[in-house]
Amino acid sequence: MVTANNAVVVVVAACVAAALVAGAAGSGVTLRATPGTLPHSGANVTVSWTGVTHPSVDDFVALYVPAGNPDSKYFGKYMATNATGWKSGSGSFVIADAVLNFRQPLQLRLFSRASADVDALAVVAVSNNVAPANPNEPTMGHLALGEAAGSMSISWTTRDLGTPMVRWGASPDSLDAQAPATTTTYTTGDLCNAPANESVNFIKPGSLHTAVMTGLKPGATVYYTYGSEAFGWAEVASFVAPVPAGAEQGVKVAVFGDLGVALPFTIGPEQQPPAKKTLQWVRKHDPQLVLHVGDISYARGYSFLWEYFFDHIEDLATSRPWMVGVGNHEWDYEHPPPNDPSRVPWRPPFANYGTDSGGECGVPYMKRFAMPNANVSSNLYYSFDFGNVHFVTLSSETDFVAGSPQWTWLAADLESVDRTITPWLVVSLHRPMLSSSHGNMNSKLVDQFAIAFEPLFLKHGVDLVLTGHVHKYERSEPMKSLYPERAIGAPGHPIYVVLGMAGHTFQMPWSQYSSNHFFQPAWSVFRTANWGYCMIETTADTLTFQYRGDQSDGVHDEIVLSRSVQAAHRARLAAGHGRD
Repeated sequence: MVTANNAVVVVVAACVAAALVAGAAGSGVTLRATPGTLPHSGANVTVSWTGVTHPSVDDFVALYVPAGNPDSKYFGKYMATNATGWKSGSGSFVIADAVLNFRQPLQLRLFSRASADVDALAVVAVSNNVAPANPNEPTMGHLALGEAAGSMSISWTTRDLGTPMVRWGASPDSLDAQAPATTTTYTTGDLCNAPANESVNFIKPGSLHTAVMTGLKPGATVYYTYGSEAFGWAEVASFVAPVPAGAEQGVKVAVFGDLGVALPFTIGPEQQPPAKKTLQWVRKHDPQLVLHVGDISYARGYSFLWEYFFDHIEDLATSRPWMVGVGNHEWDYEHPPPNDPSRVPWRPPFANYGTDSGGECGVPYMKRFAMPNANVSSNLYYSFDFGNVHFVTLSSETDFVAGSPQWTWLAADLESVDRTITPWLVVSLHRPMLSSSHGNMNSKLVDQFAIAFEPLFLKHGVDLVLTGHVHKYERSEPMKSLYPERAIGAPGHPIYVVLGMAGHTFQMPWSQYSSNHFFQPAWSVFRTANWGYCMIETTADTLTFQYRGDQSDGVHDEIVLSRSVQAAHRARLAAGHGRD
């Protein structure tokens, strides 16, 4: 686990011989990395260089993994102007908490102009490699609720297989219980298209382990570590064991979609600067569980982004379950992978599914996370009870129409819910079923969601439907109909929320209802283009849902649902009164 206090300085420099390898013969520029051995993931790096003959504001230090990538295939860069003395041709600055244990060496290269009459930047120096002291250091830990009540899974990464396990107990000094891990991995042959399956963009994921802690006493603090005797153990962490299902058992859950990463350096792919603030405020409110409704890391085929995503959430995700749903940027693809030609994507004529996963076709998502029911649905759809809430996660990216395996599973799951034990019923999927953003108001795909899901939601009295994809916030009135027409219903009908505003900055305009005007439809109670996150907090009698903004953590929207009102609505339905 990486913390700000775990700082080790790495000084970046290069010898003339390294510059010659980079094609900068006779440049005399030096670039060096000290120490050449990274003691742990996240150790700080101080960059130093000398001998630049024509320094400019355009000069930069580039990062490479794999270390042997061509000059043009760096994954990130820092501007040389970060160093106070850069104008003299020498400089030094600190890369804080950003050199991860990639289970293989990292290299840095300095780009500058070789002479005054050359416009193009070129590599003038190459650092020695920075190799991890322990390529099998347990990293990227994240918890999830287990399949059985009173269980919690922990997933993590090492380079090699080893004999991975988890140990846990009631105190840091008595980790007496233990369980072995299962392990998986993937290769470029499992991925579908470029850029994901190109070697220059692929960081070998190593061994992806998952172990399950069982027999946990509800509400007890559990201390644990994971790793192995041969490879070493992660720093001891703790979490509160899952609360049991029960009508009187209130919970506190953070929920959002479309998070991504905010990095301290420049990268080629798009990054999501608001994600940093979102995580900051979520930490402050200390939820018992996080529900991430699709579009997870926005890696889109650039595997280094998965590494940084898990590093950024590790403190949160190792202290509470981090539950996920699949989004278009994890899943959508056009052609099956070489290693599994049977994985032909579901692309019905009414859908606008594209290639938004960058060729990942769901593989990192399926391999890196372990949700309940994963053996059946590959993390695509599942449900769990958490206190007095029954949560259902669906896939908007795979077959959902009536009669499909997902639809059949959903119908059975909703039928099995006991509202005397879990009076609140919350469903999530990535793409919105209701949104006034342009392109979503009159979409054929949105209509098909309503045709497939709405009858089930109405029949079983779903309270909230949470979606992402649109990078804004919007909450509807209780809706008695989405299709063939949108109609507001009495309290107790499902409320639809779009909450894809956790990180991604691309935003489509609101739909036009008349020339040059963007009127808010009557069913839309509140909508905003600001970033933030949402909180669900339940008691024995109420469910409070809040949208909180990233700037000051202020509450921008709130609704309080009454258990008695929701139950009365379900009673009317059961009595045959239908939609009201």
